Amino acid sequence: MTTPFYVVTPTMIDDMNFVSSTVPENDFPVYSEATTYPLGARVIVTTGYHKIYESLVASNTGNFPPTNPTRWLEVGPTNRWAAFDQSGNTLVTATDSIEFAITGNRFGSVGLLEVQASSVRIRASTLVDGTYYDKTYTLPDRSVVSNWYEYLYQPISKQKQFVVTDIPPISGSTYTITVTNNGPVSLGTFVFGNKSEFGFTQYNATIGIIDYSRKDVNQFGTATLTKRNFSKRMDVSVFMESVLTDSITTKLQDLRATPALWVAAQDSYEVMTIYGFYRDFSIDIAFPTQTVGSLQIEGLT
Repeated sequence: MTTPFYVVTPTMIDDMNFVSSTVPENDFPVYSEATTYPLGARVIVTTGYHKIYESLVASNTGNFPPTNPTRWLEVGPTNRWAAFDQSGNTLVTATDSIEFAITGNRFGSVGLLEVQASSVRIRASTLVDGTYYDKTYTLPDRSVVSNWYEYLYQPISKQKQFVVTDIPPISGSTYTITVTNNGPVSLGTFVFGNKSEFGFTQYNATIGIIDYSRKDVNQFGTATLTKRNFSKRMDVSVFMESVLTDSITTKLQDLRATPALWVAAQDSYEVMTIYGFYRDFSIDIAFPTQTVGSLQIEGLT
């Protein structure tokens, strides 16, 4: 396997570069300082936060949720903003389509992770150039069919990780993303930025998950299994040019404890596309013209 290994460092999406979305932000009533909220009431705080909060006390008045954690529990992002936070365990959902627009400068890569859809359309435009990029991608069926029964009755399993890296990097661009499906549509994480290539992925990579499910056993020996979230993991070796060793090392040091999109085998193994962080890395200066980098990557999904 000699496919390129690269990382896309995401650009944060906030009120400054967010343009529009077809998903309404009306999960719950917008918080008001003049309203007295009972225990368990839920509200949303929009501008600057875009979060859902739940009241932890009765007669809750005049306590701004983001700054009063003893009176308000942060539940998570609003549905509109669920794909823009750093957690891969939140999903933006809609009936049949999601469309949103953001602005950015010289970004050439877009990633959509944990997407449930049949097609994705990406458009990029500027006021001067108009629409200079407009492509629609059909997400393929990843189901493995070994007999007629599975062909007739097995649920369709579409591609869930989708990355493009051929967008011309032009300043002052607006990027419009349209995700459609023949039924419910959802998106876990949206990433846009620029890619940095490190080298070529080698065989003997390993993939798996870290499962956070829990088994509890009571005093009578009865076991209860609680299903919880999991995170993906990947150990991979990358052949790199020796002259790039210093720059790649610096890049990795800058990326420590930073969520990013790691793509190890885009055209071969979808499971080797992970949004997360590297747990550890090492570089073996093995040959005069090539070095071997080893990375342990842990996902946020």
